[in-house]
Amino acid sequence: MDAAYRCGGALVADRFVATSRHCIEKCPCYSVANPSNDWTRCRKICIVKFRENSDFESDTETIHEIKTIHVPLDSGKAENGKTDFALIEMTKSANICTPDETADGRCWPVTPVRLPQPSITIKLLQKVRTLGWGATEFSFAGEQAEFLAQLDLSINSSTRFQYLLETNVGVAGADPCTGDSGGPLLLREDDLEWTLVGTLVGGGFDCLKPFDRTDNTSHWNKISVHVPWLNLIIGGEKLGVTERIDPKIKEPITLKPKPTLKSCERLLRDFPNALYNYKYCMKVKADGTFLDWLRANRNLCEQSEDQYNTFLETNCAGHWCDMAIKSKQNWEQEK
Repeated sequence: MDAAYRCGGALVADRFVATSRHCIEKCPCYSVANPSNDWTRCRKICIVKFRENSDFESDTETIHEIKTIHVPLDSGKAENGKTDFALIEMTKSANICTPDETADGRCWPVTPVRLPQPSITIKLLQKVRTLGWGATEFSFAGEQAEFLAQLDLSINSSTRFQYLLETNVGVAGADPCTGDSGGPLLLREDDLEWTLVGTLVGGGFDCLKPFDRTDNTSHWNKISVHVPWLNLIIGGEKLGVTERIDPKIKEPITLKPKPTLKSCERLLRDFPNALYNYKYCMKVKADGTFLDWLRANRNLCEQSEDQYNTFLETNCAGHWCDMAIKSKQNWEQEK
């Protein structure tokens, strides 16, 4: 994020970058009590870079200011069972550059990476890929690599921890290193598109201790558990997979006086996200913290509450059960 401490990240919406909390904690604008305070005062020292080529010189990169930082409620140190995930909100779109950057032809289009579905299943030993400018075995005293590197790893566990994915160290100890924290873990799905499934927390091979092989797994923030929260924060911004997540939080649900099976199916499908968003808004309100965030997301919170109440008022759960029982009885009669 600045000249003294660098991390990776992944663009997930026009103005939003997914990374790790311990990366942004290094910035003097970070506050444990209020991580989402105004970060523009640190615009000269805590920045986001896109379109990087050589990390050793100013060439093709574009510089972008940070507006604020968002962290989930259960945020903290991963070793304490918390999530190390963080979301950077920039002041402008990643595709809006300075006049000089644009005139020099450096502002080519960048697109957000796709987010996973909350219910995604990642198999044991599934092949995944990471990218970064972190230190390598050829780096001096932990300095950054000059050019972007990529590395293929395999999943060791996707279910052992609530907030973490675990990958195996690669051949000959190949693993992310200093400067790669917050960087992406990518899964190529059946449609051959890349999906962001993790951001680097740490662990694994320590390139500053090349002969130490005691830790053979790295840990990554699990993106799938944060997808409903990400939708709530980003709101109207276009996500990498809006069409895949389909939370319907911005689209109020209307029903006929007597719910049909079709309308109930829709409500049952959307209810988990609406319930999550509703509970999240109520918790923020009850805690009395992040009030700026609550005011900014007032409409989203009201819509999730409407969805929640609609589900209860129409008794769709009972209607669905009645239909299921009736279908079962008909099937038994036909036997």
